[in-house]
Amino acid sequence: MWRPSGTIEISESTKVKVTLKAGHSIGSVSIGKDESVVDIDVRDAVQQFLSSMEPEILISVATTLQQNPAVVTASFRPQPTVEEVRSTLENLQEAMKEFRHIMGDSSQQRLTVIRHGVAFSGLDARSKAAFSVLSGTFELLKQQKQRDQLVSGLARQLKRVLPFADEALKEAVEDNTDILQKAIGRLYILTLDVAEFFCDYVKRNRFKRLAKSIVSTRDQDKINELAGGFNEVTMDFDRAINVEMLKAVRSMEEKILLDRLQPIRSDYRLDRSCMEGTRVSLLAEIVKWAMRPITGGTQSGGSNVYWLYGIPGIGKTAMAHSICAQLHRQRRLGGTFFCRRDDSDLSDPKSILPTLAFNLAEMWAPYKKLVADKLRKDPKLTRHSADGQLFSHLLESLDNCPPHPLVLVIDALDECGDIRGRSSIISSLFDTSSRVKWLRIIVTSRQDSDIETCFNRFDGHYSAKDLANDEKAHEDIYLFTRSKLSFVASQCGLSNDWPGDRKVGEIVERSGGLFIFVETLSQLLEGGLNADSYLAQALSVGSG
Repeated sequence: MWRPSGTIEISESTKVKVTLKAGHSIGSVSIGKDESVVDIDVRDAVQQFLSSMEPEILISVATTLQQNPAVVTASFRPQPTVEEVRSTLENLQEAMKEFRHIMGDSSQQRLTVIRHGVAFSGLDARSKAAFSVLSGTFELLKQQKQRDQLVSGLARQLKRVLPFADEALKEAVEDNTDILQKAIGRLYILTLDVAEFFCDYVKRNRFKRLAKSIVSTRDQDKINELAGGFNEVTMDFDRAINVEMLKAVRSMEEKILLDRLQPIRSDYRLDRSCMEGTRVSLLAEIVKWAMRPITGGTQSGGSNVYWLYGIPGIGKTAMAHSICAQLHRQRRLGGTFFCRRDDSDLSDPKSILPTLAFNLAEMWAPYKKLVADKLRKDPKLTRHSADGQLFSHLLESLDNCPPHPLVLVIDALDECGDIRGRSSIISSLFDTSSRVKWLRIIVTSRQDSDIETCFNRFDGHYSAKDLANDEKAHEDIYLFTRSKLSFVASQCGLSNDWPGDRKVGEIVERSGGLFIFVETLSQLLEGGLNADSYLAQALSVGSG
């Protein structure tokens, strides 16, 4: 077996002939001399490649030599330059998905044209422009190799820049960094130029016999121009990054300053929200109120404070968690504070405004800068010494306001502090809402006399809802009861319709509209060995 080394670059239309010779000569006399000529069709290799997508295609042709069987096998591989260009353009098209957010329609159309050009010029994964055949030791055409190396170098240069640009773009969009966006915009246009050149280059050279090809001065000039463009963009990025590094340092400083507020972690939880299918109408009503557009009038289309109140166990906290979840999905949730009587931090009125100020600062960068400047100028200012100045006054002094309302949610205010502390918080909230028209405030609590008195002082400047007056409450309690008892039945091995419509109705009536009654009853039944007996005992208490 004879296995030659080396490669020859050919095009799709190249005809390959392999001549096998055998025999030897003694003097001028040939003994047993024989030869066989084999034709290898490159198009067969192309077809096999398109159907199999293997990185190497073997074409074998059988013949005879000196009356013995012989096989000629040729190996075909994609030309490295074209493969590199193809993979680069694949990466480019992926990267362009990120760039689209800051580009216009004309650039979008241009990218679509390029995408079609990629397919037509043979750069997609199903088509390759040239192949190498392993045969004898043939010297590559020097000029073609030189030109291909220039194209490959340009492709590699684009590959190096794109991943960085992709990450930089994310930072630019999130942080609204104009200088970085401008550099990315220039890179976007440059990459489109490169893509168009790649398509045109391969399309023009795809069907040419490489032996007849010559170095194109136009191609070399274009490559040099594009490479120079990359160098300029790289310098732009360097300058932009230096500016962004200064901004990053300032942002870190602001974060350190804001930590002096000692915000309390008090986030909403989906698992504490209303059961799906309940409180639907009321939730829609409150969210619509919170998200109504900002107007310039004194009332901004209505009040900016909403008081949701009711007796213990009626579902105020579940409503608060559900409201927060919906506002969060709409990017309207500005901050939360869930008061708890049994938690020293969550029951301290002095924790509420600094925590909400911190939340809003995280949501709106201009306000973050104002708060940080205030803390920088007053090193002794802390959560316990801060008053409404960090909240109302700084919010009012903002030059740049959010394009849509942001909503603050305070739950269970009745569980926070004493009468004096709650009164101070309510007054600060109303003062802020009257000055800052893009801010909405939702408060939930029991209808305690001191809280009701505070709200009544601002009569006409807030919206209110007693959960006991929710028209859909009876239906919601019924759905909630059915769901809880179905779970009990599954846990205790009872029938799906347990305990029957009559007893379900009795439980709903006994609940008095309190979800906590049904919740407590279901927990009692889950832990019992005889659910029917426990249920009968529970319903008999206080009856008759």
